[in-house]
Parts: sequence; C-alpha cells; structure tokens
Amino acid sequence: MADDDTHSARSRGLAALALGALLLLGACASDGPQATITFRADPVASPPSTSSAPVADRPSPALLAAGEIQVVSLGDKPRRELRVTPQIGTQRVEITTTSRITVSSAGVREAATSPTLTQTVEVSVAERGDGRFDVRQEVVDVEVGSDGSPGSRATAASTAEAMVGMVTTGVLDDRGQMTDLDIDLPDDAPQLVTMVLDQMKTTLGQMATPVPEAAIGVGGSWTTTQPIDLLGATATTTTTFTVASLDESGYTVRSVIRMASLPDQAISVSGQTGTLVALSGSGSGVATVRPGQLVADTRGRSRTRQTLEVDGQTLEQEVRTTVRARPAD
Repeated sequence: MADDDTHSARSRGLAALALGALLLLGACASDGPQATITFRADPVASPPSTSSAPVADRPSPALLAAGEIQVVSLGDKPRRELRVTPQIGTQRVEITTTSRITVSSAGVREAATSPTLTQTVEVSVAERGDGRFDVRQEVVDVEVGSDGSPGSRATAASTAEAMVGMVTTGVLDDRGQMTDLDIDLPDDAPQLVTMVLDQMKTTLGQMATPVPEAAIGVGGSWTTTQPIDLLGATATTTTTFTVASLDESGYTVRSVIRMASLPDQAISVSGQTGTLVALSGSGSGVATVRPGQLVADTRGRSRTRQTLEVDGQTLEQEVRTTVRARPAD
C-alpha cells in the first residue's frame, strides 16, 4: 500500500507541523515596540554613568504574580526613576520577524522557515488626563520576503494580507503596564489569526518595558513574569531586565527570558486535541531608548523546545524566532 500511504502522509504533515508550532508560540510573545521612558534623578545622584554592566543571567528565585515587578538589584549610583512617558502623537514603527520550525517524530523530520515578515504599524498616543495614555496601533502594511520555504511563503502571504487593518487599543501607565486591551480584526481575517486572539492580547500587553517604582542605576535589574496561552495550555515567561548604560541621552536595557510550562497539559485547535508534554525556552533582547522617541530600537531572539502528543504521535519540535522593532521614519 504505497508505503502505508507514504507513512500516513508523513504522519499527517507531522500533525500539521506540530499544530502550527503551537501557533508560533502564542503569536511570538514579547515582540511589541517599546514606549519611551524618561528619567527622574535620584536626589543624591552624581554625574550620569555610561559604563557597561553585565546582563543578569537568571531571574530572581522568588515566585512572582503575573505582571508583578521585583527588583533584583538597584545598580550603581547615580540612580534614576524610569517612567514610561510616550511622546504624544503618531509615529510608524517597523517590526521585522523571522522564524524556523523543526518537527520530528518516529524518524520523520520536517523543517519550515517562514519568509521575513516586515510589518508597518502606526502607533498613536493620546493623554487621558489621569497620568495614563490611550494607545492605538494599526497594521498598515505587511511585506512578505522572498526567502523561506515555498509552502510557508504562500501561507504567510495570505495571512499577512488579512492582517492589514488590524487595530489594537489599550491604556498604558507610566510603569509600562497595559490594560483594557482590545483587538479589532478585519472581517476577512483568517482562522489562524482569530484563533490566537487571546495570545495576541498577551503579546501586545507587553508592548512597553515594565519598570520598577524604585530608582535604578547601571547594573540595576528587575524581574517580571507573564502567562502565555498556547492552545489551551499555559506557559510562563520570566524576564530579567538589566540596565547596561544610562545617561542624559537615554539608556540601554538588556533582557534575558526563560519560558517553561507544567507537564502534560491538554491542547486543542480546530477540533484536534493533544497534549503539551513539556516546554522550555530561552531568549534575549536589547532596547535602546532615547527621550522624545515614541518607539525604541529593539532586537530580540528566542529558542524553544516542546514535546507534544497529537493523534497518537509523540512529536519533538524546536522553534527559533528573531524580531526587530524600530521607528520607520
């Protein structure tokens, strides 16, 4: 029988490439643009320091509630209060992403590389009068690169076309916390996009770097946690931010990310069910913020590994992603 129907159509496309790589890990968590941060000087501050500092290589061992900020180190003096104060007005940001997914099961291995996607997002900020800001983001263009696997290019092109016009709104406070998130999808948005709506809200809720209440100096670091929905399973990302440089012209912050999930969680998409047996991952990023900028220049990359059981198969997969966000003007 034609090699068991070509090994059951190569194990049904390795369970649809492991359910869209868990729909690309919650629509690529933490890839949003960063809002401008301003500084309020510590009363005992001496002249600003611009020396480099090592990045914190592991999060605080304390268990944090979702969104809670815990200071690991205040860093060197002088210290400054970092506050998120986005420039009022409208600016365009360019977000470029790449991803590669590899899935293997019972000797069958498949790999797919997505084309480079470049989104142009129009970000508008208005004051609310209560110290917070109304933020509106609209995807005005998505460019699909000529690289990537042929099948991935076709899928990416149809999805990208439908995403143009997607509008996200929310309320941002001066410590980088987003609330009241809402996403308005185009009427013709594909099922893939609508299925990750909650995951997209989680990602967009992280559009600004969360900052602590305390004044921070070079070498200072803090930790946050954030849950991510993955087709019904829940993973937790723990991010440690470290100030690498700080002066009157701005600052640079580096981040180290760890992702993990509890074992053996049920997952489901389009009527297909399975189990997320295990998940782990790591990532890093850097953002350079200048006063007066609406969006910071950011770079990041991540690598995750998952074990899934779908349709009686055990699948091992790895997802690698890169992202860059920068002002388009």
